[in-house]
Amino acid sequence: KTFSPPSSPDIQTIEIYGDISSISFSFNKAEGFVGYGVYLNDDKGVYVDNYSVRGSSGLTLSASDKKLSTRFNQLVPYDVIILQYGINVTGANITNYSYYKKKMIDVVKMMKSYFPNTAFIIMGVSDRAMKNNNSFETMPGILAMVEVQRQIAKETGSIFWDTFSAMGGRNSMLAFVSHNPPLASKDYTHINHAGGKRIAESFIYSLIMEVEASKTAQKRKK
Repeated sequence: KTFSPPSSPDIQTIEIYGDISSISFSFNKAEGFVGYGVYLNDDKGVYVDNYSVRGSSGLTLSASDKKLSTRFNQLVPYDVIILQYGINVTGANITNYSYYKKKMIDVVKMMKSYFPNTAFIIMGVSDRAMKNNNSFETMPGILAMVEVQRQIAKETGSIFWDTFSAMGGRNSMLAFVSHNPPLASKDYTHINHAGGKRIAESFIYSLIMEVEASKTAQKRKK
């Protein structure tokens, strides 16, 4: 199939329907063309777009383009946006994150204005341990960040999911590292694939339970 869309400063889409087992693209006379991606989606099931920005505090989202974001939302509206940041902001003995809180509240409010019909979930930081004498223990900064993220969610009307508690709370990173097989690396900071799977299952279970509880409450109102 050949498509010749007219030039436009706005994002455009070409939609193809049918049973597709493979697909390839070639472009002619594409000077000035910018391609943002391909959605291989059906009208059933759950689809996840993962935008991984390693080492980011989340504050760089403030540079998101309003027009671009709004157009994306028109073409591919999101039901839920999950913001998972903060672990790279935490320090061993830093417990004052008031500056980060203020800036992140602005970021979330901005994002919510771009995606007004989307639910936002603030996913709290996981446990992170530091060495104290001859043993490892949870960084005090982690406890402070969890509380700050809870406040960010509250003040922006977002949902907060406590990853730290889901892992087991204080010193849970030690249990993840010593688990057989390991659920986290020996830097006592990064969760591995197996650990991520465990947390993801807990997150999805919580999400489903809340959705079902909401449905039950709506039925009672009727």
